[in-house]
Amino acid sequence: MSTVLVTGAASAIGRLLVDRLVDHHTVIALTHHRPVDSRGGKVEVLPGGLERSGEHAERIRAADTIVHLAAVTHSHDASRYQRVNVELTLQLLAVAHPGQRLVFVSTVCAHPRGGAYGVSKWRAEDAIRAGDLEWVVVRPAEVYGSQTGEGVDALIRTARRWRLIPDFRARDPVRYAPVAAERVAGFLADVVNRFVRPRSTYTLCAREPCTARDMAVALRRAGHWVACVPVPLGLLRAAVGARLRVPFVADQLDRLVVPKELDPREAQRDYGFEPGDFLADLVSSMAGAARG
Repeated sequence: MSTVLVTGAASAIGRLLVDRLVDHHTVIALTHHRPVDSRGGKVEVLPGGLERSGEHAERIRAADTIVHLAAVTHSHDASRYQRVNVELTLQLLAVAHPGQRLVFVSTVCAHPRGGAYGVSKWRAEDAIRAGDLEWVVVRPAEVYGSQTGEGVDALIRTARRWRLIPDFRARDPVRYAPVAAERVAGFLADVVNRFVRPRSTYTLCAREPCTARDMAVALRRAGHWVACVPVPLGLLRAAVGARLRVPFVADQLDRLVVPKELDPREAQRDYGFEPGDFLADLVSSMAGAARG
């Protein structure tokens, strides 16, 4: 039985991952503010988050594999992305020893033009690749089913409540390739269990990208009337520039339009990852909401 350290264990994906690991591995959960269920004493909980990596150095080094999920994903203070996603990741790497494996959960938005969040993940990836650990980088697309009320979950909620889907547009409509939180957690567990190809980067996304219009069409065909409302990104950027209150984090606009590699074939080849059909899940979710 190996020992697995999970940072960000209180997140939606972290909780799902711990559930998959706890019966087959010794699990250590590094947490920040939110509590983590010890699963009847099966999970060792280390409080304080990445800021206390040095204090928990002995337990961190005891892990055979580190799954690094902890990150700031939405902040109006761009410096927080650099502080948590880059600098605290470097602290974690400084504590780890070369014999350990690291599974780093990044994003398909990791890119020099990916906004403050995407840039921070890009820099963290670079630091990990330059280090001595045996690493795997996992880049999920937009995650849904995490119950955070952000991103695609917010879009789905808007469709349910208001029968509207915002169609964010730059020159072309924004494309999405959302992946379910459960699929991400399952893939991470598979990497921990098998770790078949170190120093690899995997993209987790839906089988086919789609636009807001594709979502509206799929819902209408299933009998759910939903309007698709064009929203120019230029207008939203102007609102941010004018310091108007907007219901999103400013750097999310960069994430919408940054170039993304949406190809899950390597994840399928090495771990049998099943991309899933987001449009089918969306229709099913809408039907469930209607019955409720």
